[in-house]
Amino acid sequence: MALDATRKVPLPEHGVVKKRMGDKTYIYYATAVYRNKKGQPTADRVSIGRYDDETGMLIPNRNYYEIYLKKPAPPMQGMWSSGTYAAFRGVCDHLGLTKILKSYFPENWELMLTAAQYMLSEGNVMYYLKTTRRAIRHPSGKMWMMPESAVCFLSCGKKICFCSSGNG
Repeated sequence: MALDATRKVPLPEHGVVKKRMGDKTYIYYATAVYRNKKGQPTADRVSIGRYDDETGMLIPNRNYYEIYLKKPAPPMQGMWSSGTYAAFRGVCDHLGLTKILKSYFPENWELMLTAAQYMLSEGNVMYYLKTTRRAIRHPSGKMWMMPESAVCFLSCGKKICFCSSGNG
């Protein structure tokens, strides 16, 4: 989660560790403390935010709110989505990928770009794509069920290199 630097809270007094990474200090909360198989003390930790050097306060992330306040983080004020699809589409247009997909897949090019952008944003989603029932809303307003995307990608076969391990 992006940190909202306008929201700062006092640093918790117990159960936290500071870790310096580069020029920033992050605060971690110990979720579990135990001894590992070798008998050494070990702790599982989760980041709860970043330390503000100027004020000595914590700039909390979503984990802080869930752990300490037992409620979701408040919505960020004055921030809007950067439009990941718009940025992705701009890169595809610049590289000429949109034009190529339009010429080879005139009915599915937009669905393919949407699914590819979703994959980049969410990670390895193709593994469960056939069985999911989740719908995605394309920026054009059209709703697509994710199984449609799976059928589209899987039906491409070796026509596009990133769908297969072959050379195209």
